Amino acid sequence: MTNRLQSALRRIAAGVAIFATLMSSASAATWTYTLQNVKFSDGTGVTGSFSWDTDTSKLSFADILTQKGSMSAFEYTLGNSIAAYAIHGAPAGRSFLLQSRDSSRYISFIFDNALSSGGVNAITISGLRSPGSYECTNCGMGRAIVSGSVAAVPEPETYAMLLAGLGLVGVARRRRKTA
Repeated sequence: MTNRLQSALRRIAAGVAIFATLMSSASAATWTYTLQNVKFSDGTGVTGSFSWDTDTSKLSFADILTQKGSMSAFEYTLGNSIAAYAIHGAPAGRSFLLQSRDSSRYISFIFDNALSSGGVNAITISGLRSPGSYECTNCGMGRAIVSGSVAAVPEPETYAMLLAGLGLVGVARRRRKTA
């Protein structure tokens, strides 16, 4: 093989590797969201985070803690709760409900946009038990979520793929300078 042909094949291989890296990181399968400034109608708040699998439109992790106010505090996890999706007629990928295993507590989140692209996403505010976001006990006494959003934090694998792609670009540029 001539040097020109070897060089061309290396460039093609580097281009394919960079393209594959960028495409796999652009379609991250899981986004971890952190609740930001989420407030109930009784003035208390909600903290925590959850991970959303964009391939299945389901939770892969949840740790959401409500503060004591008109209702007692409660921590919702996938270990102590059952998850439901596409609730109250919300489009798929935009809502979930966590129900305690004894069916006594519920927290419902509906979002303005699908949980598939990261970024900041507002929580839909519509009132108690209408298509909106709320918490209730036996769905008698409850409190509506009146403000808040979620912000996505990419998974570590996404950063690793990005760095690998940038490294390949750097290697390709360096080889070009020496050639």
